[in-house]
Amino acid sequence: RIELARELKNNAEEREKMFDAIKKGERLNKEAAYEIMMMEYDRGNKKIQPKNECIADGCNSDCRKFTRIPTQSEIQKYKLWKEQGFRSPYTSQPIPLCKLFDGSQYNKEHIIPKQRFFDNSNSNTVIAEAWANKAKDNRTALEFIEQSKGQNGILPLAEYERQVRKQF
Repeated sequence: RIELARELKNNAEEREKMFDAIKKGERLNKEAAYEIMMMEYDRGNKKIQPKNECIADGCNSDCRKFTRIPTQSEIQKYKLWKEQGFRSPYTSQPIPLCKLFDGSQYNKEHIIPKQRFFDNSNSNTVIAEAWANKAKDNRTALEFIEQSKGQNGILPLAEYERQVRKQF
């Protein structure tokens, strides 16, 4: 294990906690990669293993079985999808697992635009429909919801707030 100079100023207990957190993150990424690789589809019939299930309709013959190790971006997208309850935060519509990795339909989207906050961390990102991401543009999620006023499939503010409190 390599320790950076900035970590050496921490006491042994703090360094051990940091090391454990890194190891836990690596383990979770490996588990997510395994789950992604175990996904199978048979002409739209969902056969997904081990514990993850596509709770959304819409899986079709375009689905594929991963025959390679998923990229870090795919792993992050998958983990965000699970964390947000398999639904779009802006429309509350289910995100079909078989379409999750289709960048033309679903994108990793910044809650507070990166141009305004310079934060590209997972805590500032969600998975949303590509059209909603484009419509949101350079607004925060709250600005987008407020200005959409429940139109065009976007949640009304009160429903959005309920969903955020429930899910996060």
